[in-house]
Amino acid sequence: MLITGGAGRMARVLARHCAMRGLPAVALPRAALDITDPAAVEAALARHRPWAVINAAGHGPEARAARPGEAMGAGVVAAACAASRLPFLLISAGQIFGGSGPRAFTEEDTPLPCCRFGHDKAAAEALVLAAHPTALVIRAGRLIEIGAAGGAPDTPAAAVSHMPDLAQAMLDLLVDGESGIWHLTHPSAEPCAEPAPAPPEGGTVCRPPAVAISCRRLALRCGQRSGPPPGRPSARARSS
Repeated sequence: MLITGGAGRMARVLARHCAMRGLPAVALPRAALDITDPAAVEAALARHRPWAVINAAGHGPEARAARPGEAMGAGVVAAACAASRLPFLLISAGQIFGGSGPRAFTEEDTPLPCCRFGHDKAAAEALVLAAHPTALVIRAGRLIEIGAAGGAPDTPAAAVSHMPDLAQAMLDLLVDGESGIWHLTHPSAEPCAEPAPAPPEGGTVCRPPAVAISCRRLALRCGQRSGPPPGRPSARARSS
């Protein structure tokens, strides 16, 4: 397994869970792999010979400036994986939906980002699916770790994803050969103790949607009527 963005929190969690499962994995930081360079990406695939690639590279919603190269880089990696017939997973975010709505957002809803981060993620999704139609696209909520959820009553509610359980669910879907867009978040918006990001220069704060993101596909896969608990997949997913 090759994981891009190896210096990031999510990439480190993924690498740890790959090791726990006995899945060989290498996590390459930006300094070791420029994902916007097709030649560098092809060389990395030839050198490491992964059975699958996860793109965990990308700035967070607190970034002070747009980074269009990251969307382009996701497309470059996806194209290289498609050419080599390798499974590819892109980690996206719930901020492709702006604000709130009358119901939970589903995988079929059209992205309507209202902030720079959301636009970057929507652009990455479009480039990836154009280059690699069978890619796996995971939309996560605000990434949290143990103890981060459950803020004060006046803390703004948001769609959240618990990183260790998110990593387990993503690996399950990748190993099982799933494709397309999947939502992996808590089934309802909840207060989050992590502070909201500062707004970028000339922009607005990019919070996860205040209305829940529906994990409909995961619920159907697990035979449930509703989504899993806070970013935590089914018992089957946790035990595999």
